[in-house]
Amino acid sequence: MPENQKESITQSLRDETAKTLVFFRELPSEQWTIPIYTSPHVWTIRDLIIHFVDTDPILRRVVQDILAGGPGAPENADVDGHNAEAVPRRREEFAAKSNTELIDLFESQRAKLITVVEGMSDADFERQGRHPLLGIMPLSELIRVIYLHNKAHQRDIRRALATFTAQRTN
Repeated sequence: MPENQKESITQSLRDETAKTLVFFRELPSEQWTIPIYTSPHVWTIRDLIIHFVDTDPILRRVVQDILAGGPGAPENADVDGHNAEAVPRRREEFAAKSNTELIDLFESQRAKLITVVEGMSDADFERQGRHPLLGIMPLSELIRVIYLHNKAHQRDIRRALATFTAQRTN
């Protein structure tokens, strides 16, 4: 393991989580219903934070399974099928929650993952396991993928908001 990899990965996870929280907390409430994805399902900004709240505990369990000597995600994980079912179900489940409550719920879920990562040994980061979408990889990479997943969705939100703003000004 490269020198300070554990510290680097843990700090990156903390930093990217903080950026994600700021990003969502700064969004005006009227933007939360703007569609970000329209195919194969319509997902709004609110749906994306719901997606984060849904996936973070799943990915934490994948990490914990690998740490316990397991394979990680099941070999036949159907990520698209899960997302197609989970977001509408969770949208209903969280209908009474405010945007702020959803952000706080994501923060709570992510704090649990950070605690797991902080407790890992240097050797743990080299353990191999299965990510639900990307297959077998070391835990160091799997953890990076977790926060890069959020960054990718935030990039898509920024693009959609720029398009939305441009359309409104024309």
